[in-house]
Amino acid sequence: MQQEPARNWRLLLGLSGMVVGLVLHTVGQGQPYWASFTPENSSKSVYTGLWEVCGELGCYRTAIDSITLTPSYHASRAFAIMGVLSGAAAVLTIFLYVFQVKLIYVTLSAALGALSSVSIGVCAVSWVTYLDESSGDTTVKCGFAFYLSLIGCIVILTSSAVSLLMIIKFSR
Repeated sequence: MQQEPARNWRLLLGLSGMVVGLVLHTVGQGQPYWASFTPENSSKSVYTGLWEVCGELGCYRTAIDSITLTPSYHASRAFAIMGVLSGAAAVLTIFLYVFQVKLIYVTLSAALGALSSVSIGVCAVSWVTYLDESSGDTTVKCGFAFYLSLIGCIVILTSSAVSLLMIIKFSR
C-alpha cells in the first residue's frame, strides 16, 4: 500500500529547485543577450534574443510573423514558452502539495518539470541551429541569457529527478 509522505524537507528542497530553475529560465528567455553577432572587420556587435534585437541604435522587438526569421528561430520561441508554461504548472502543483500532502502532486510536478526541461532543451538546440543557419561570415557567440536558460533547464531536470527518487522511496 502506498504511504503518503510527510512534509519531508528533502522533498521540499528538491521541489523548490524547480522554482529556482523556472526563475532562471524565465529571466534568461526575456533577455536580448542570447547571442552576439559581430561582422568581420568590425568591432561592433548586434545582440539578439528570442524577442528583441539590440544594436547601436537601441533595442527593437522582433515581429512574431516576420518572414525573415527562420523556422528554427520560431521553434526556439515556441519551446521557450512551453518550458515556462510547463514549469509554472509544476510550481503550481508544488504549492498544492504543500497545502495537501498527496503523492500525486509530487508525481505530477516531477513529470511537468521533466516536460519543462525537455522543452527548454529543444529550445536551446533550435537556437543553436538558428545561429548556425544565420551566421554567414560573422562571428557568433552565445550570450549569458542562453546559458542562464540552460542552467535553469539543468536545475529543473535535477529537481525532477530528486522528486522522482523521493517518490520511489515513499512508495516502498
